[in-house]
Amino acid sequence: MAINLSAKQVYRHDLANVFSKRLREHQIPAKHVHVEITESFLMRDEQAAQAMLKELRKLGIQVWLDDFGTGFSSLSYLRHFQVDGLKIDRSFVADIESDQQDRALTSAIISMARQLHIPVVAEGIESVAQADFLQAEQCDFGQGFLFSEPLPAASFKFQHIREKQRA
Repeated sequence: MAINLSAKQVYRHDLANVFSKRLREHQIPAKHVHVEITESFLMRDEQAAQAMLKELRKLGIQVWLDDFGTGFSSLSYLRHFQVDGLKIDRSFVADIESDQQDRALTSAIISMARQLHIPVVAEGIESVAQADFLQAEQCDFGQGFLFSEPLPAASFKFQHIREKQRA
């Protein structure tokens, strides 16, 4: 389960306690949860962000860096913050079929993440050609309308059950 954190949530002093309580309440193993934060949230107060991320990771919650590549200092965040995964921003994926620079940058991000043993999700995949390129580059995961539009929980559950029955 992925949870996007807002700027307001990232700096809540009791965020780890709230997560701990909700995980117990709903009997969700922390290893099945990851929070997604953007670089811009980290820039506001690096020390507070680092402390909060450390507390979440102590609970077993993974921390993923969302919209990777759109910030001014993405690489420094990889050095200063321990993250469990990267999500390549859709702006890089959108034109990989036609833009050599976007292909090169996307390929470089995937390669760098592999070297750091960090899994990567490419966001915004809308075509088979984009998915094929990303798969050839060994991107770990893909997300986008090619696979599914955003769904309410009940619809997702129904679709998931139906697909399991087909397999």
